[in-house]
Amino acid sequence: MMRTTKIFGLCLALVAVAALATVNPCAAQTANRPLSDFLDAQGTTSNFFPPTPDFVGWFDNPTTTFALVDYAGLAAEYLATHGGPSLGTTITGGVTETLLADGTYEVTVSVNAKNALAWASPLPGDIFTDPTLFGSRGSELAADPTLPYALVNSSLKVTFITTSAGAPIPDLTGPVPYNLKNLKFSASGPGPVPGGGTARLTVIQSGIFNTSFQGATADGFPAEKITIK
Repeated sequence: MMRTTKIFGLCLALVAVAALATVNPCAAQTANRPLSDFLDAQGTTSNFFPPTPDFVGWFDNPTTTFALVDYAGLAAEYLATHGGPSLGTTITGGVTETLLADGTYEVTVSVNAKNALAWASPLPGDIFTDPTLFGSRGSELAADPTLPYALVNSSLKVTFITTSAGAPIPDLTGPVPYNLKNLKFSASGPGPVPGGGTARLTVIQSGIFNTSFQGATADGFPAEKITIK
C-alpha cells in the first residue's frame, strides 16, 4: 500500500511538472540557420587587397606581424573563377539563433576552413606592398598563379545579439549593426617563407566585447598571438 501511494504521488508530480512546462515554456529556444546566411554576406567590398574580396585580418600584441587567413573561402573562390590556382578550400560550419528571455536573439556563427589561403607580413611596415614573411597574397596570386602559397586550417566563432529572428548577418569587414559579444579565431598550417624554406603560421585571437575595456581587455582582445616558426 505504501509503495502504491508513493508511485501515485510521483505520477501526480510528473503531471504537474509537464503542465507547468506547457504553460511556461523555456524562454531559450534555439533554431538552426544555414551557413550560407553568413557566407553570402561576406566579401561585399574589395578595398584592401584588390581584386580579391575583403575579409578580417589579424594583428598580434605587441604588434610585429599582420596575418590574413581566408576563413570564408572568398579569395579561393575569386582565384578559381579568375584564372588563379585552384586551392581546394572547403568551408563547413553552421549558424544558431537563440531566443533570449528579454526577447532579443543571440546568433552564433561557427566556420571551419580547410586549405585556406594564408599569408603574413611584418609590422611596422606596409602590409599592402612589403614582401611577405609567410605565403603569398591573394592579389599576388591573381597576377601570378605560379607563386608559392600557403594553405592552413582555421576556425572562426562569432556571437552577437539581434532584435529580430532571421535578421541579416553583416559583413564582418563593415559596420556591425548589432551588439557584438565575442569573436574567437584560430589558424595553423605550414607554408613557404623567404629564402625557400618552410615554416608554420599560428594565429590565436580572442575578442570579448561585453567587458569594461580595461586592463587586459582594454582593446577588446585579451589574446592576440601570431607566430611563424
